[in-house]
Amino acid sequence: MAKRSPCSTSSLLDELPVLDLNARIDEIVKTSVENPLMPPQPTADAIHLALASHYGCDVL
Repeated sequence: MAKRSPCSTSSLLDELPVLDLNARIDEIVKTSVENPLMPPQPTADAIHLALASHYGCDVL
């Protein structure tokens, strides 16, 4: 088995939590999309914003 570099992306990601998409996230996404703060194709940005808002993330 090949040794994994301590700086590999997968080892960095192992320590990060996976955030759940749930009904509250859906509500935040819907609100974000319906308001003019988002760009013309806002879905991906709205999902990121909803996750960061709901879970209080400093970075996402």
